[in-house]
Amino acid sequence: MLQTYQGVVENGVVVLPKQAKLNDGTSVLVVPQIEQENEWVTVKQAAKRFEAPATLIKQWIKSAKVRVHPENPDLVNADDLEDAIEQNELFNLTMQAIEREEDK
Repeated sequence: MLQTYQGVVENGVVVLPKQAKLNDGTSVLVVPQIEQENEWVTVKQAAKRFEAPATLIKQWIKSAKVRVHPENPDLVNADDLEDAIEQNELFNLTMQAIEREEDK
């Protein structure tokens, strides 16, 4: 069974919460977590980074799926963009499945 723990790096060592109990020799995968919640990017940067059309990102801004920085309207929230992209991909996959069912 896969278990996920979130820790922090202190002096170059990953420190896990006390409830994390791993046996010696357990293989682990450590992935740095980017704090996108506090990251702000331009629409152009977002389009390149997330490989999404700028027009789609602008639609998400208008529909309030993606927040605009309160002090700089040229910046959008990276975490919101990631969520919007995931939702869009799920929607597209659902629509494709429905179309395949209708074609049968």
